[in-house]
Amino acid sequence: MIKLDMKALSIALLRVSSSKQGLSGDSPERQKEDINKILDKYNASVINYFELVESASGDIQPAVKLINFVKEHPEIKYCFI
Repeated sequence: MIKLDMKALSIALLRVSSSKQGLSGDSPERQKEDINKILDKYNASVINYFELVESASGDIQPAVKLINFVKEHPEIKYCFI
């Protein structure tokens, strides 16, 4: 079990649909900045950012990694997307 200063443990999914989109516009870095701005509102701390730059049409859906992490860490309270 992971504990961190009594803040709600959280994860975040940063997603873009192509590697080109990941370099500009709503990049994973920009999404991370936006999520970090609201963490205090939820008294939360992100312990893992899932950066997924791929198409959702592939054989394995991008959120599977995130879901497996949450299954292994039931203490996770929030998932920011």
